[in-house]
Amino acid sequence: MLKELEMDLVDLLREPLKGKARVGTLPDTSQKDLVRRWGADAPAVYVTPQPGTISGDIHSARFTLILVAKNARGHKAARHGDKNTIGLYPLADQVMTLIHHARPVVANWQVNRYTFLTEPVLRDAGLFVAMIEVGAETDMPSAEDFDALPPFTDFHADIDLVPHSSHAQHQEWADENYGGPELPDLQGHTGLSGPKE
Repeated sequence: MLKELEMDLVDLLREPLKGKARVGTLPDTSQKDLVRRWGADAPAVYVTPQPGTISGDIHSARFTLILVAKNARGHKAARHGDKNTIGLYPLADQVMTLIHHARPVVANWQVNRYTFLTEPVLRDAGLFVAMIEVGAETDMPSAEDFDALPPFTDFHADIDLVPHSSHAQHQEWADENYGGPELPDLQGHTGLSGPKE
């Protein structure tokens, strides 16, 4: 359920914002690397989960959309945009409009509030950031929904890099792509229920 909700938001925004802003999920990295990543990706919209609530059979999900803008022409251009790059305000307006008027696919999303981040680390990097909180109510999953989950039968580990490293090979190895010039120092594979087919 949560995966479907997260991807519903990503899909809802990705196509309309194509060519204007990058859309994806919030990368799992340190604050220092995150600010650097935001600067490289801007303008961008990241979807990240927030605590939800459950009442009876109703699940109230909450997500935050983090909007990042940057412009070499200065703070006003970063907020307002120019003829080449979308600004934070127009990006926020468009995201809120897309969410507000979206036809329900997985959930009927509502925009709850927005705020702006003003931390010095962001200003020093020339980044302007807004957060838009959205929510939706869905039915709790039924027990039958879990029959489709694949069994955990294999454990594989590549031992070389610090977990969640920004090293170029990390994502390739995480995707089990070992065709590059570098290989992990050590690999381990354990079949928990017999050999891998």
